[in-house]
Amino acid sequence: MSELVVNHLKMIGDIKNEVSNLGGKTGLIMLSGSHMYGFPSADSDYDYRGFYTLQTGKIVGLDGIRDHISFTRDDNDVDIMEIRKFINLLLKMNCNTLEHLFAQPLFDTTTSIELKELISQCISKKGLYDSYKGMAVTNYKKFIFTGKKKTVKKYLYVFRALFAGIHALKTGTIEPNIIKLNDIFDTQIVDKLIEDKLDGLENDIAKDKYGEGEIDGLVNAWIHEIDLRYADSKLQPVPTKEQYNAINKWLKELRRNNWDMLK
Repeated sequence: MSELVVNHLKMIGDIKNEVSNLGGKTGLIMLSGSHMYGFPSADSDYDYRGFYTLQTGKIVGLDGIRDHISFTRDDNDVDIMEIRKFINLLLKMNCNTLEHLFAQPLFDTTTSIELKELISQCISKKGLYDSYKGMAVTNYKKFIFTGKKKTVKKYLYVFRALFAGIHALKTGTIEPNIIKLNDIFDTQIVDKLIEDKLDGLENDIAKDKYGEGEIDGLVNAWIHEIDLRYADSKLQPVPTKEQYNAINKWLKELRRNNWDMLK
């Protein structure tokens, strides 16, 4: 068993212990950040995300609801949500949370599998468009347009969000990995950005390598493309009332089954 697998198993155990001490059950653990996006550097740390379900007695009692657990260990970041907060973000089509649910898990359960099936039926275009385009444009304006960080890494975050959003609007499926996405979109500059990132050159100034006009023109072209794909997407505008009620009913049943989880 490799050292990496051992470290992941240890962190999974640590997370489950933290959740158990709080009075909950872990439902999903996965890797976010550059490992999920497909461009980790050799020194990239690990970002663990997922959800847990609190004991129902703690929610309705004086303890109240603790909606997330976060801690840092060995430079690795853990931030997992209580399932109600997790679901509320999913129903808004929050792209980060959707990617966490549909990414390859390190630890999953029947709860996460059932939730994935329910959410698959709710995928809708308005939230996807707002979330993915918002992520791309915010990163572009905050770091690139202002000139603060016109780096390989920041451009990659912009392209990844645009590609993932366009793919989701066209197919109704969630794919966070930019290497897989660029197999579809086949953009040469993005291939070069990925190569640089994997080689540890993430802080190189991208415009010095690829030409500011060319790379920024490409960003604007893909922003226009996501607008077009939103306009012609066949996905439902937002989750329906029936879909919302089905998930609400499922969550209530989960709460009922977790009443006596811990004494």
